[in-house]
Amino acid sequence: MKKKMKVLSSLSNKPPLLRKKRTGLLLGPASDDSLTTSRKNLEKEKEPREIAVLLTVRTRLTFSRKQLCLVTGNFLRKVLSEGINLNGLVLAESLLSFLLGQKLSPLDLKDERELQLALALQSLIFGVKDLTLEDKEIVISERIQSFLNTSRYIPSKRTSSSWAQKYSIEKFFQVRAVLEEELFSRSSHSIPYDSYCKGYGESHPSRTHQKTRISSELDGEEVDFERERSIFIPLTSIRFYLLYQDLEREILGKI
Repeated sequence: MKKKMKVLSSLSNKPPLLRKKRTGLLLGPASDDSLTTSRKNLEKEKEPREIAVLLTVRTRLTFSRKQLCLVTGNFLRKVLSEGINLNGLVLAESLLSFLLGQKLSPLDLKDERELQLALALQSLIFGVKDLTLEDKEIVISERIQSFLNTSRYIPSKRTSSSWAQKYSIEKFFQVRAVLEEELFSRSSHSIPYDSYCKGYGESHPSRTHQKTRISSELDGEEVDFERERSIFIPLTSIRFYLLYQDLEREILGKI
């Protein structure tokens, strides 16, 4: 006991600097690792952050195919009269997507009006360039204007003005800017896929030994592949389609 007391007393009598050296683990300065980690954290905070914003189109009203064609024709007349900006180009892409549905090309559309409007929208999409984020509309080229004016499904200025309230593009569609994180983030209230999604009887042991009955709802109707592969263009739209081909060859050949 006496020896231990002597050691403790000798340490307590030493100067403060000497005690700091001997007890460096407790009172010494921070290590180099902690300094580097703090510096890295500060550098990460200073780095510029990129925010992904997506332009989406929201439908305000439910509409039929006929109403979609009327809205599209009125929209194209407005573009001919006033020009187009980035907001209008996004709407043109959405209108074309709604007209096509699950089809890949406007030539797959069997309705003459839908075919001409889809070709008109497509010519507008590949023919417009040099668009910015400004609200100011850019006048489309005279070549595209003359092509669009050949379609009988784009109303005149007088007819378009009478359709302004009933078939305006703003009444049916709205362009919104949405953060990518918000668009693809899963809601806290959503439940991931689990066995509760199974249909009635799917988990029964005997389901593997049974065949599904033939149903028109599941199998669909019989498809005539020869007819689907053939291009169906009405005689009244052949001239319009040939003009579209010339326009596409002329504009895309310069790119």
